[in-house]
Amino acid sequence: MGCVARWSVEEGGVAGITPWALGVMFVGSHLCFSLVTMEILGWLIVGAVIGGALGAWKNRITFGVMVGGLIGPLGWLLILILPNNHPKCPACKGT
Repeated sequence: MGCVARWSVEEGGVAGITPWALGVMFVGSHLCFSLVTMEILGWLIVGAVIGGALGAWKNRITFGVMVGGLIGPLGWLLILILPNNHPKCPACKGT
């Protein structure tokens, strides 16, 4: 049967599941994810990877992954705006 579920107005949702259920459901013995859920997870992963790469460039990897995953392109811009967090040379004081 796979993850194909039919919309049933009489039952108030997808195969008896209410429409406000967030994208994850069991159909038969299969765990199914809606396209919206998969798109959100995809953007979360892509945002976190790009944010982590930008954060590594600024020496803020954890911050980059968190902000990139949570707010995506806005987080990438935030990471680019923040100053570098690289340690300064003690002899020349970073000059």
